[in-house]
Amino acid sequence: MTRVVGAGGEVQVTRVDLDKVQPRNTPVLLTVLAGFCALVYSILFYVEHRITTVNVPAVPISVALELIDTGGENRAAFSTNADPAQTEKISGALRWLGTHSLNEYRLTAPPQDNAFYHFSRLLQMDPADDIALQGLLQVSGRYAILAERAIADGDYERARSCISIGLQVSPDNTTLNILRELGVPRDSGLIDALVNLFR
Repeated sequence: MTRVVGAGGEVQVTRVDLDKVQPRNTPVLLTVLAGFCALVYSILFYVEHRITTVNVPAVPISVALELIDTGGENRAAFSTNADPAQTEKISGALRWLGTHSLNEYRLTAPPQDNAFYHFSRLLQMDPADDIALQGLLQVSGRYAILAERAIADGDYERARSCISIGLQVSPDNTTLNILRELGVPRDSGLIDALVNLFR
């Protein structure tokens, strides 16, 4: 606002509307900033997705249970009469293969190249092998994690499969028993979902 005093003592006022005064570059700067934020967010989302996503093969429950049930078919393959140095090499290889398969989430599949298979073979050689016993507990623990993820995603059929397979490996797994006791709901159809939506 500017005041000017005229010759007759009149005050002349000039009004300036501050709402209309904007830098001309503001819309361009805001657009650039929004684009930059969207780019950074998408990069962070991609990185987070790559870090947290584990490629877990989907194994039908019948195949996994069949692999577990036929675990003792090659029991005669490992003889206790073997050379101790050779036995130690085989044990070391089975420990490494079991741990590697566990980390790759090859829990009960593919056949003869999964954590359950390798740790079971190790137990056939030495029933008191602590690494093999812990490995089998970790296999069932991973199935508990997969069941929880499936429940969070709403894939209840996969959750029930993971619970069942994990309990076949280790019937005493606390998390899997709790999930089984809570009961994983059956998938509801579209009509049931709409009815539940309006309740």
